[in-house]
Amino acid sequence: MITFYNDWDRSLSELRRQMSQLLDDFDTDWPTTNLFGWGKTWPRINFADAGDKLIMTAEVPGLSEKDVSVAIEQDVLSITGERHIQPPEGYSVHRQERGDFKFVRSIGMPCKVEAEKATATVRNGVLTVALPKVPEAQPKRIEVRTS
Repeated sequence: MITFYNDWDRSLSELRRQMSQLLDDFDTDWPTTNLFGWGKTWPRINFADAGDKLIMTAEVPGLSEKDVSVAIEQDVLSITGERHIQPPEGYSVHRQERGDFKFVRSIGMPCKVEAEKATATVRNGVLTVALPKVPEAQPKRIEVRTS
């Protein structure tokens, strides 16, 4: 009878360990592939319409303007970036949880934009891209009159 409980206890411990690993693999903030082959979309973005332009902001912590590039091709905005982590000269690594990575994110434009006038800046870990709309895509104000 004692053997039964010991085996049962070991089985539950193993199940608990596997469930814990499964949840750890699923709950990640960086662009990694987890147990099911899914990856979270990164960087996270906000896309807003400001009337005469579109504004896209993306979280890119730890990256500078040299690490990120932005391109517009056929009404698709693409953001690419790369981070390399190297220890300072003369130091050895004892634990490294932040590693090198590359990312690419593409977003379809909801309207035509003037790519030549677009601007992109990185400040405090946030990439901001301003995309002026072509005049035909900008909102028009229609005067309302009485009849």
